[in-house]
Amino acid sequence: MIVEARASTPAGLRRRDELLDSFAECIDGLVREDLDDTPSAIAAAGVVGGIESVLYARLQKEEIDKLDALLPSLMYFAVLTYAGQEVAGEELDDAALA
Repeated sequence: MIVEARASTPAGLRRRDELLDSFAECIDGLVREDLDDTPSAIAAAGVVGGIESVLYARLQKEEIDKLDALLPSLMYFAVLTYAGQEVAGEELDDAALA
């Protein structure tokens, strides 16, 4: 739905943007609950936009069967933003063991 909205009407594009903003607000809110020192709220928007962009590119290439394999790397990207490379690496290692 989020990807297809790019080819939609202006109202569809607004709903897409609102949904992505909602995801970013959710991430930002959760991070602020758990961490004392948090980056600007724009960081959450960057995480959401980056993940959406990666998924969009894969869908454009019709690599739908490979989307599950992206989850560890996408989680690494999201955690890296807030907790740093060491913790993000642990997330990546945990995903490889699962």
